[in-house]
Parts: sequence; C-alpha cells; structure tokens
Amino acid sequence: MQNPSDNIRLAVRGRKNILPSMSEPIIAQRSPYAVNVEAGKTYAWCACGHSQNQPFCDGAHKGTGFAPKLFKAEQSGPVYFCGCKHSQAGATCDGSHKTLPPPASSLSAEEQMQRFEKDLKENDWGHQPC
Repeated sequence: MQNPSDNIRLAVRGRKNILPSMSEPIIAQRSPYAVNVEAGKTYAWCACGHSQNQPFCDGAHKGTGFAPKLFKAEQSGPVYFCGCKHSQAGATCDGSHKTLPPPASSLSAEEQMQRFEKDLKENDWGHQPC
C-alpha cells in the first residue's frame, strides 16, 4: 500500500483555491474507514475532512487552520480511522460519530437557520458585507 502522505507536497503544489479558516472539521463520513496498514509505516490522517483521499491527507487543509495527524502503525492489519473527524482518540475511531448532531438535511428549516446564524457569528470566512 502506498503511503498517501508521500503525495502531500505534490497535492499542495499548484493548488489555487485556498480554503477559509474553520473552527470545526467537515464530517467526511459518519462511520470509520477500515484500512489495512503495514507495521512501521506512518500515515497522515486527514483532520479537516476536505481531502479527496479519505481518510488520508492530500493537502486540501491548506488555509483551514487544520493539519494532518500522523499515525504510526505498530503492527500490520486493520485500523479503523475516524471518518467524522471528531474522535478524541486522534486518527482512530472512538465512536464519536454516534453522538454527532444529525446532518443539516434532517433538521427543520428553523433549526437550519439557527445553525446558519450561529456559524455566521462564530466564523469569519472573509466575506464582505453586501
């Protein structure tokens, strides 16, 4: 298995769209990623949720305030990497995805507006007032 972190420099070089700083990661999926790892290898786990190479970093975090977390495999075999990006155990799943709020699509219109207003107050995404 090729270590995805080997490609970080290539993915970042030439990237023109830099993402705004974020306070919360993007939920890539609401379950862990099962990956067979090799003992002694180090893997760069995506902490921001923007990578197109989940669960590993592809450099898409640039400008978000997030950085990948390194995971060194102590033994070969399956590892369950966090997909929701909220694990308190670092790169590996601790079940935090079970306690996340429901996706915005399952919220009522009023709840979506409350979440939007809260996000707007808490985050400065570089937008200028109209």
